[in-house]
Parts: sequence; structure tokens; C-alpha cells
Amino acid sequence: MERKKSKAISFAVLAAVLSTLLAGCDYLRDDVTLAGVWDTEAPTILTSQEDATAQACQGENACVEALSSDQADVFKFSSKEDADATRLESDVQIRDIFIIRWKQDIPAEDKEYIEYMLRNSGNSE
Repeated sequence: MERKKSKAISFAVLAAVLSTLLAGCDYLRDDVTLAGVWDTEAPTILTSQEDATAQACQGENACVEALSSDQADVFKFSSKEDADATRLESDVQIRDIFIIRWKQDIPAEDKEYIEYMLRNSGNSE
């Protein structure tokens, strides 16, 4: 009986630690800004970058930030539900709240790099 109780307490502690870590990931994800991801990391891949928030983030399920470039439009939403409501079939959804809408057919390694940057931005090291 004592062994079962010890396992239950260990499981509860592990669950609390995991939920704290996962909550921390969401906090960091929400703090990521699109401009911060690509200002210095990808200007040669995403050319002619400009803030498109004022034009793109209006209406129901609106994004909270938008970046436009020659190659893609990228959006950040406040929730997965808002992103899901706006997502097109060809869009790439990353970390629930980010959507990349590719405009051009660019090399696969460039797409992978941009998606990697967004997927890993804001993660603590």
C-alpha cells in the first residue's frame, strides 16, 4: 500500500513539473514577434519584409501581427482557434498560433529554414 502511495505522489510531482514546463513553452511562444524572428536571421530569404499588421489583422479572428515579404505572408494569432479559423489548406501552421502563407515556390531548404526559425524562436536554451 505504501509503495502505491509513493508512486502516486511521484506521478503527481512529475505531472506538476511537466505542466509547468509546458506552460512556460506557451508563454515563450506568445512572446515571439515575427519581426524579431527575421530581422537579422532571414533577410536574404524573405526579401522586402514589411509589417503588414495594420492591413492584414482586421475583423473577426484577426491576427495580432503580420509580416509580408516577396516570398510569404506570415501571421501570428492570439489563439490556436483564431489561427485555425483563418488557415487555408496550403498554409503551414507552426506552434498553433503562427501561419506561413507561401507566395512563391522557393527552395525547400529555405522554407525549412524559415519554418525552423519560427518553430524554435523564443525557446530557452
